[in-house]
Amino acid sequence: MQRRDMVKALGVAAGAGWIGVRPQADWKAWRVNGVRVNGFLEGMSKIGRTPEGGYARTGFSDFDIEGRRYTAGLLEQAGLDVAVDAAGNIIGRRAGTQPGALPILFGSHVDSVPNGGNYDGPVGSLSAIEVATTLKERGYRNRHPLWVTVWADEENGLTGSRGFLGEIPPAELARPGRDGAVLAEQIKRVGGRPEAMIAERHDKGSMAGYFELHIEQGGNLDRDGINIGVVEGIVGIRAFDVTITGFANHAGTTPMDRRQNALLAAAELVLSVDRIVRAEPGRQVGTIGRLAVKPGAQNVIPGEVALTVELRDLSMDKLDRLWQAIRAETDRTMTRYKTSWAFVE
Repeated sequence: MQRRDMVKALGVAAGAGWIGVRPQADWKAWRVNGVRVNGFLEGMSKIGRTPEGGYARTGFSDFDIEGRRYTAGLLEQAGLDVAVDAAGNIIGRRAGTQPGALPILFGSHVDSVPNGGNYDGPVGSLSAIEVATTLKERGYRNRHPLWVTVWADEENGLTGSRGFLGEIPPAELARPGRDGAVLAEQIKRVGGRPEAMIAERHDKGSMAGYFELHIEQGGNLDRDGINIGVVEGIVGIRAFDVTITGFANHAGTTPMDRRQNALLAAAELVLSVDRIVRAEPGRQVGTIGRLAVKPGAQNVIPGEVALTVELRDLSMDKLDRLWQAIRAETDRTMTRYKTSWAFVE
């Protein structure tokens, strides 16, 4: 589930459009306050800063909860009716004047990847709050209800947006995550009610549209001396949790030709992902950013490795083709090292 999948599931328009402002409005008078938005971002930048200069507001962490509290306060200042939904999303609602009009969603998230940037997520959430603040200051009466959304745990598991649609299966809610914490308990920690997600899900046709201002922070434009770029599309992501199983054995007494070393097989997979993704022209990328070795002892041959493979490109067909090539090569690798593997997308 990615953002474009959420939009498709809701059956709504995505992007920029009218929210009820009549054409004769004086647009210059309706500009948002850039100084204020930067002030919002500056406030968020004080939460969870790491020694390296990034941020550690990973989903459900103490810093994430502090960032959520800060954001909820801004939502209240903007005159919105603020509540946490069943999935743990913070939603600030501004009522509409037209009976039966469907809500328009506008927002993003405030949690971060480990050591992430302060703009990836907060720009979308805090600029949406600025829009609501401007509407309040101008005394504007919007026809459609406006919901400013702050999705929960988006970077780690797209938890908030999937939960909004009721698409998190019970097995996932009950399963411990990589940090050992059960997802349902994490959602409860931020005020959600996972047991109510199915009953409160938002089906296709229940929303009028979805808007998100989003920055994926990178250095390409700065490197090339370009002031602004034009978005071509929403990049598709395919991510796989992979487990490679060998046999943990004594490092001193097991001959080299009798080993089933899961880490060697994993190393081959890491290299094959990089090689296969680079092999054809394009802007596709592939990353293995997590690797956990068990039992993790100096004198024991690794018997299991858990890792993630993430592929990104504008074309989902290309991502499928790359993954099939990686699977075929990994099957051969497992045979060579007398190991086995399994994956979950």
